[in-house]
Amino acid sequence: MRYQVDWYTDAGVKLGVIQAFTSLEYVRTENTIGSMILTIPRQLMRYEDFAVGQLFEIWREKHGSLELQNDTAYFLQDWQFYTDRDGREYIQLFATDANWLLDTAIVWAYAGSAQAEKTGKPDDMMKAIVREQLGDLAGGNRVKLSVQNNVGAGGASVTKAFAYRNVFTVLQELADVANENGVYLAFDVVRTAPATFQFRTYAGQRGTDHSRTSGDPRLVGKQYGNLAEASFGTFHSDERNWVLVAGKGEENARLTVERYNTSRIGASKWNRREYFKDSRDNDTTAALQADGDEVLNDYKPKQILTGRLLDTYGMQYGIHYQFGDIVTAQAFGYNVDCHISSVKVKVDQDNGEQIDVRLRGEL
Repeated sequence: MRYQVDWYTDAGVKLGVIQAFTSLEYVRTENTIGSMILTIPRQLMRYEDFAVGQLFEIWREKHGSLELQNDTAYFLQDWQFYTDRDGREYIQLFATDANWLLDTAIVWAYAGSAQAEKTGKPDDMMKAIVREQLGDLAGGNRVKLSVQNNVGAGGASVTKAFAYRNVFTVLQELADVANENGVYLAFDVVRTAPATFQFRTYAGQRGTDHSRTSGDPRLVGKQYGNLAEASFGTFHSDERNWVLVAGKGEENARLTVERYNTSRIGASKWNRREYFKDSRDNDTTAALQADGDEVLNDYKPKQILTGRLLDTYGMQYGIHYQFGDIVTAQAFGYNVDCHISSVKVKVDQDNGEQIDVRLRGEL
């Protein structure tokens, strides 16, 4: 096993390859911003060598194959010198993965404009927002990436308004709306070349379907020696199933809609659980309905199986499965198709490579 970190300027000019690091830790989780922490002995680098926006790519070699980890690069944000308890000096670098680009922009458009209120499939709507705020339609120094072509795989059409809101947050909400409508939807900013990125969406799963009915199954369970810390539970404590959404207007002239889930309300005679959603910037019924559906998804009851994958001879990360794949977990008498939703890796001189792979699935 061998790691190297390729180091670039913000423009993609290669500065070097870092191999003599003390420790490397990186994490990737679906629909969130991942991170990297790289620790290097101070004598190998100067403080002035680093600048905000420099790029780091993590490459891992196993069985003679050198591969970029998790289709991303990491943007340097913070760095510091420090001394450990034994007096040894280090420089530590903190960077965020390419999804961070989505957090750098707002929807630069007024309420009711075509750029701030849209109707369509959630995945295509995501791409339209990114195109207009960070892609080729953004203009000037706002352009930071390209956007994958539309495929319309994000489920039923929805309407949503999002004037002046953070792009990354809006994308997360659209993924929630798709999930409420029964379609798993993920998004990511993928590194396609040094300092070059593309926004993509994934319906169904990000990676490969290795569920038990896929024809190429990867089974996970205590009996296979590759599942630890398994848990399976039903969770209603945060549930809300009847939502009053209020849009523009004042007092009794304010536009309102109700969104509810009858089967969830009827789970017991006590189970009507109400919620108020303030959507005062929206002036259409469709946009308010979408906001209400988002609340229903965020606060739905859940049956969740989680666990930590263990490397075995026939089930190795990076060989038999990847970040974003689907596997079938067997635990407590249940079979649950689970996404490889989070991967955390730490490499250091004392303990070698430590991989923490988390899976999550819902019935």
